[in-house]
Amino acid sequence: MRFDHCFIFAILFLVSACAVNHNKPIDYSITNIAQEPIKNYTESDTDNISIGEGEDSIHVENLNEEPKLIMFHNNQGPMCIEQLSFLEGQKKKFPNLIIEEYLTTEQKTYAKMIEIRSSFSVSKGVSSSFGYLPITFVNHNAYSGFNDEVKSMLEKDIIEVCR
Repeated sequence: MRFDHCFIFAILFLVSACAVNHNKPIDYSITNIAQEPIKNYTESDTDNISIGEGEDSIHVENLNEEPKLIMFHNNQGPMCIEQLSFLEGQKKKFPNLIIEEYLTTEQKTYAKMIEIRSSFSVSKGVSSSFGYLPITFVNHNAYSGFNDEVKSMLEKDIIEVCR
């Protein structure tokens, strides 16, 4: 009987240990990135930003004028899949909205995401420290993760940039 109690205790311990780390955000930080943001963008900025070179470059030009949303995702997580579905509907509502998607599973685009996100001190949404995918940039805002709150904020930003 004592063996049964020890065995049950060991199983419960293992299950609780696994559950503790289940909901922690993934840390996507890179140690050689500057701690301070390069630039925080405001609605009055008209800077042209180019990240990368040639066909691999990402251009964020005149953020106030171009109806653009940039999304970095892994194409498999539940929040990424849900936001992709949401954006399909937004594209139908706002055909002038430019949606640029980049997979974080590709090293080149992951590095670009890190470079763009360094322009923002915090992200809105599920995580204020870019702890969840998808990471989305639109209307001078950065979002991490996707839920109903992020959906509502993205809708407002999309309406703002598309009008």
